[in-house]
Amino acid sequence: MPAKSSPRKSNRSRKVAATGSPLRKQVKALSWEDLDELEKREEPLRNKYMRYVIEREDGSLAFSHPFAFAYGIRLDRCALLHHRIETMEALAAKLLKEGNVHDFVFCHTKGFRVYAFRNALRKCGANIRDKDYWETVRWLYQTNENPSGYWHTFSRWFASRRKNREYLMKPEERDLFRRLPDSFTVYRGYSQFDGAGMSWTLNRGIADWFACRWEHLGQPRVITGVVRRDDVLALLTAANEDEVLVPWGLVTDQVHGPADAENQTHPSRHRFDFESFCGRESPRPTSRRRPAKTTRKSLPRARVRPR
Repeated sequence: MPAKSSPRKSNRSRKVAATGSPLRKQVKALSWEDLDELEKREEPLRNKYMRYVIEREDGSLAFSHPFAFAYGIRLDRCALLHHRIETMEALAAKLLKEGNVHDFVFCHTKGFRVYAFRNALRKCGANIRDKDYWETVRWLYQTNENPSGYWHTFSRWFASRRKNREYLMKPEERDLFRRLPDSFTVYRGYSQFDGAGMSWTLNRGIADWFACRWEHLGQPRVITGVVRRDDVLALLTAANEDEVLVPWGLVTDQVHGPADAENQTHPSRHRFDFESFCGRESPRPTSRRRPAKTTRKSLPRARVRPR
C-alpha cells in the first residue's frame, strides 16, 4: 500500500518559489527536498553579487538584489540566492520579450521596480500598450512606500501624452470620478519639509493619520486646499484612502495647519460617505496659479516621506 502524502506539505511546497501570485504559474516551485539541499549546499556568494550585500546594525548581513532579497544570509551558503536570481533573470527576459511589462516589473524586488519599469520603457516603450502603461504606473505608485522620493520619475510618467489615461482608474473609480463636484476640498498630511506632493485625500481624518504616522520626523501638519475636477489626474479608492492625484501647483487656496491626532482615521477602519460628499456645495477657488516650474535642485530629498 503506497504511503499517503501529507496534504499540508504538498500545498506549501507550491509556494516555495517565493514569487508573487501573477508569476506562480510561470515559475516551477521548489520541492522541500530541493529547497533543503540548496540551503545546505556550501557555495560562496559570487563576486559580482558582493555589492548587493548590506551589513546591518546588529552585525548580520542582508542581501538586496533586483531579483532577490534576504535577511541573515551566510556568504558561504548562497546556492539558494543564486538559484533565485538565475530563475528570475530568465523569466524577466522572457516577459520583456513577450511585451508583458506588468509581470516583468513584478518579478523584480520591491525596491527595484521603478528602475525596472524605466528600463522597460527605454528598451521597448513603443511596443507597450497604453492600457498596460497606465495600469502599471498606477500599480507602481500605489505600492511604493516613498513615491515622493521618485518625484521627477512619477511626474514624468503621469505627464505622458499617451492615450487612454482613464486606465489610471478602475471602472468603479471612473464612475465615482464623473460624479465629483466641479471643485472640491482636498487634504494632505505631512510632517517634514513643505508637504509637496501629488497625493491628496477627500477625507480630513486620513490626512491627519498620515501626518501623525510620521510624527517622529517632524511636526504633523495638514494642508487644506481646493482643486478643480478637471485638474485631477485620478481618483484612487482601492487602498481605502479616498486618494486623488493632483499636480502640486493646481491645488489652490492652500492653508497649512496642525494635524488633529484625535481626529485621525486609519484607512482600514472607515467607510467614506461618497454620496454625502458629492451632495455638498462646491467651493469656489479664489485663486488660480499655474504650477511652479520645478528643478532637481529645488526639490528636497527625503529618505522616508509619506506620499
